[in-house]
Amino acid sequence: MAWNKKMHTPESAKGMFDGRTKESLRSEQSRLRSKESRTAAEQKRLRRVNFALRAKNKFGPAK
Repeated sequence: MAWNKKMHTPESAKGMFDGRTKESLRSEQSRLRSKESRTAAEQKRLRRVNFALRAKNKFGPAK
């Protein structure tokens, strides 16, 4: 099971969105989603922004 696996987060990645608001993250999310095609780096950034939004919502439904 994947849930039993211990994950390692690099120190440089911890708290990377702490100073950002939900509105600014949603703005970046919509900018990245609206692109016709995304690079691998942009796709990775979008996944991180999505995760940050879920975390800021306490992993509940998006508001």
